[in-house]
Amino acid sequence: MLYSLAYESQASVPFTESDLLDLLARSRANNARLDVTGILLYRQGTFLQVLEGARDQVEGLYATISADSRHHAVDTVLVEDRASRRFPEWTMGFADVDGHLGDVDGFNDVLSSVQGPDGEDSPQFRELLALFGNED
Repeated sequence: MLYSLAYESQASVPFTESDLLDLLARSRANNARLDVTGILLYRQGTFLQVLEGARDQVEGLYATISADSRHHAVDTVLVEDRASRRFPEWTMGFADVDGHLGDVDGFNDVLSSVQGPDGEDSPQFRELLALFGNED
């Protein structure tokens, strides 16, 4: 059984394209080492990230992320056990939904009309995830 955790947060300072590329590179390397997959969405200072893998690895990574000063207002949106990964091929897929980095491998220019995740509206959140991953 896999463990999946999704959270949203607000950037403490604006992220430049260079900042996002650096974050992506470090996330991919770290997640590959931990056998964690997922996706990271970014739009106008809001992050939405899904992490999936072994429970202890995901929870440890989430604790580290939660303590990172580059963002605040970290809020868990969804926690679930899953039979399979939504993002099996991605050590960290990334979507810049503002569309500035569409030519970088692993970035997707989609969901430009999405205003951000709503932790209390899980049907919208699940619809968002379904656009990016494999549903059971």
